[in-house]
Amino acid sequence: MSSVLARVLFYPTLAYNVVMEKITSRHWYNRVDPTVILGALPFRSMTEELVQNEKVRGVITMNEEYETKYFCNSAEDWQAVGVDQIRLSTVDLTGIPSLEHVHKGVDFALKHREQGTSVYIHCKAGRSRSATIAAAYLIRLHCWSPEEACKMLASVRPHVLIRSAQLEILQEYFKQAVQGLKGSTVPPEDGSSALRNAPAPSASADPGREEGRGEGVKMAASLVRFVRNGFGRSLNVARQSAAIVQTRTTTTETRPTVRPKDPVTHTQLSEFGEYIAEILPKYVQQVQVTCFNELELMIHPEGIIPVLTFLKDHTNAQFHNMTDLTAVDVPTRQYRFEIVYNLLSLRYNSRIRVKTYTDELSPLDSSVPVHQAADWYEREIWDMFGVFFANHPDLRRILTDYGFEGHPFRKDFPLSGYVEVRYDDEVKRVVAEPVELAQEFRKFDLNSPWEAFPAYREPKDAPKLESGDKPAK
Repeated sequence: MSSVLARVLFYPTLAYNVVMEKITSRHWYNRVDPTVILGALPFRSMTEELVQNEKVRGVITMNEEYETKYFCNSAEDWQAVGVDQIRLSTVDLTGIPSLEHVHKGVDFALKHREQGTSVYIHCKAGRSRSATIAAAYLIRLHCWSPEEACKMLASVRPHVLIRSAQLEILQEYFKQAVQGLKGSTVPPEDGSSALRNAPAPSASADPGREEGRGEGVKMAASLVRFVRNGFGRSLNVARQSAAIVQTRTTTTETRPTVRPKDPVTHTQLSEFGEYIAEILPKYVQQVQVTCFNELELMIHPEGIIPVLTFLKDHTNAQFHNMTDLTAVDVPTRQYRFEIVYNLLSLRYNSRIRVKTYTDELSPLDSSVPVHQAADWYEREIWDMFGVFFANHPDLRRILTDYGFEGHPFRKDFPLSGYVEVRYDDEVKRVVAEPVELAQEFRKFDLNSPWEAFPAYREPKDAPKLESGDKPAK
């Protein structure tokens, strides 16, 4: 019954997935980590993109034969372009991957992780069957719980839907793959095949399969009601299920204004930073996660445009918003100015900080072609620090007055010897006059460690009178 229903609904639901990918923010596939890509049906037209751009050398197909017969490559077609394919056929809509399939899929992905290549795990929509294999891969690799693995997948691909029966399979796999290895001193996270020592459950000794069949009958009945009653009720159930998957495992927070520690997020940011460094090794010089969950990149000055473009356009980044751009002056360094780009991804609710460096004479490429919001930020940095941005559309002072000399935010900028410009209400015009500093608030017992021109503050020594001399009149 469930297999027949899956065949009947295959083409309508496939068309629905294509439409949703076009009109919403969904992506046809998303990269989970440097090895695994989770996605929908890999159409023949996507072969070149997956093989050349994403470096895919392995494909895990969760579909039955009829689902991929007309739209996707066969095993021979994949082999012709240097890609290995394994098929772990599972019924659509109501099917649950068996533990044997889960073991095979994870071992296949770990083998390609050892080789440094990518694996494309897919079903029809990349939501349920394939997401189960991807979650099992994360459980095996990081020793995460099923809930942590599902939460990570939901952060990368928000519309994944792991059903309760599939979650039970993941929990059983967790017991075999993680809890069964706790006796070892070092968990095998290097992609080894230690799982093969665990006995794979046979078809006759798998009690979850019988439960899965009963669950499949229930799902088939619900799908009949879905066809009769329309899409609304089923969509509400799907939203509730997705909300359960995305619920945080720990909600204790004693200080709401302080970002709590989140090991899962910390691991995700670290791996994403390593991924950026692997993609752009020419420009990325340092990667670190600071302040709990803040990713920070130090890049070469020549990499401003390539790195910002990559972070803005990459499907797993989408840092479209520049929230701030500023500079820091540290005169003791060889490159005294540090330029800081703060970026925000609304798609993934994530932030990243990109830093670069320069000196007084070396210009930087303007980031206005990538982020229009950088226009006034770069004008402010030019005005306050004197950092020149090449190819800026309108680089001129933004805060100081016409004819102003110097850059006030430099550490060696003198505090005296300049005039201030203000509006005088008595004369009804703008006046320029020497800076007036209240003497009772000034301290002369300390010298600024940044003072580069002490002659501006230390007056010349007055000539001393010898005994018997009279002062000149």
